[in-house]
Amino acid sequence: MKIEKKIWLSLIASVLFAVIFSIWIFRQDTVRSELPFDNTTSLKTTSFKTDGAKTESVILSDEFHTQKAILFQTTHTNAEVRLDGKLIYQYGNEKHTPKFMKSPGSCWHIVDIPANSDTKKLTVKIIPVYQGYYGNPVHLFLGTRGDCILKILSQSLGILILSCGVLFLEFLSLVLYIAVIRKK
Repeated sequence: MKIEKKIWLSLIASVLFAVIFSIWIFRQDTVRSELPFDNTTSLKTTSFKTDGAKTESVILSDEFHTQKAILFQTTHTNAEVRLDGKLIYQYGNEKHTPKFMKSPGSCWHIVDIPANSDTKKLTVKIIPVYQGYYGNPVHLFLGTRGDCILKILSQSLGILILSCGVLFLEFLSLVLYIAVIRKK
């Protein structure tokens, strides 16, 4: 019985230590001057529907004189990106996909836009696989490829931390279970 109490106490102590340490680190990081973490900017687009597909369109600004990237998310839809009518990206229209896999799922898309693309027309076409379902609203973000990756990570950070916490507690529970079984 003593070993069980020691294991439980060590479990509780480690969780408390992790919480207190996380709070302390958070406070230390927020005291300093804040650095911009998300350098992406939202692109203003015009939306319209044609042939059962939803299209977002924008004329690219002077920022696209250098190579940039756009970021957007889709849910259970196919996507095509065209620059002045030329296809530069496509997702979900693969020819060798099995028939039972109708939906391409949810996905973040980072599309590299080549340099000297300013004043060109960019169109993002969202093609539903289920009639009339266009998934989440499409918002285009502009930045470098690294900025786009940081945007995805910053939006997923809470889920990642929560998942790691659950995994850590599962590991400790497994150790506790093995210790109890071994004792008996």
